[in-house]
Amino acid sequence: MYRAVRPPRLRWKNRINFSILIGLSVLGLGAVGCNDSDQHDPSAPVVAKVDGFLPLDGGQTDASYLVDGTVADYTLKVVKSGDKTSFEALSHNDLVETETYLVKDSNVFLCHALGEDFHDPIPLMKFPLRIGDKYEWKGTLTSGREDFKGTATVDTVWDSVRMKDGSLDAVKVEIDLRIEDVGTRRLSFWFVNGRGVLRTEMGKNVREPKH
Repeated sequence: MYRAVRPPRLRWKNRINFSILIGLSVLGLGAVGCNDSDQHDPSAPVVAKVDGFLPLDGGQTDASYLVDGTVADYTLKVVKSGDKTSFEALSHNDLVETETYLVKDSNVFLCHALGEDFHDPIPLMKFPLRIGDKYEWKGTLTSGREDFKGTATVDTVWDSVRMKDGSLDAVKVEIDLRIEDVGTRRLSFWFVNGRGVLRTEMGKNVREPKH
């Protein structure tokens, strides 16, 4: 429930959930670096470098959050520490929620969302990126003081993000997360060329540009 003055922290049902993505233009072709669990289609369009999605905040200063059908507009504060970028959602200067991403070796990973930490970070995009690339993740998820073992399948597809004056092409990253003794979660991220991580969807929790 929201308090009268400001919304409470965004939350998952049973305390666990997440999402993210980016829009872009296609650049050349190249071989995809992958490990044994990664999958890619050699004939798929390629985005050669991560540079078009950097910085991940893309100059964003505010956003609309949809939580269980209720919309609230927040200020976005971007905090950078080394290779990590955090989006802090602020309501009346109070911290409501944090998302943290890691850019390492020209690849993008999810480290933290909705109060949950991922060990190791979940891969979102590996470059050169072929649209349709799939990754596998296995690690530990920390929620509060509890640790959960988890696995995930990550898929990349073409999509778009709706704006006030139209829409922007995006790379959508979909994560099917399986958490031991808890269940499954769907996390989605939209990456837009020149705008960074522009939209996220984590169960019933959505962050998107203000309309």
